[in-house]
Amino acid sequence: MLQVQGSIDHISETLDVLIEGAMEQTTHESDSAKALQKVAHDMHAQEVCTRLAVLVACEAYIRTPAQIARLRTQNERLTQLLQEEQQTSTRLRNDLVSQITSLLTGFTTAQSASLNKAVSEISSVNDQSVTALDSALASYDGEADLASQRSNQYRVDLDLIRKAQTSNRADATKVCQTS
Repeated sequence: MLQVQGSIDHISETLDVLIEGAMEQTTHESDSAKALQKVAHDMHAQEVCTRLAVLVACEAYIRTPAQIARLRTQNERLTQLLQEEQQTSTRLRNDLVSQITSLLTGFTTAQSASLNKAVSEISSVNDQSVTALDSALASYDGEADLASQRSNQYRVDLDLIRKAQTSNRADATKVCQTS
């Protein structure tokens, strides 16, 4: 019973650690997503300002198609980097959930096997005890039946002795009266 309680306590502690780790990871991911979102907004705002400044500068001084193409390429690259970072974050979160699921499955499978083994051993001992008790009860029933038969025979024998004594007394009384 102590082994089962110890197993249950161990399961609870492990689940607490896994849940706390998952919560910390979720908090970290949430903070990372917020920071990434803030960086994206800041970059977007900065990009808008940069675009305006570049456009004004281009219009005023340079007005070259090469400069405009470079800025567009830079904007596309920044957008691509943001999307890649979001995909990486999603992939890492999914990997973490998968690993936690795998750990929990492995742990519960091992604990289930351990508990099944303990219950099987206890069940085997109980079955042996029941078999021994059934055997002892059968033996006791046999002995009780034999004792009951002997008791009945003893009563019959005592009744015969009593009748013989009564008959002998009566015979002795007759002899005494005739003599």
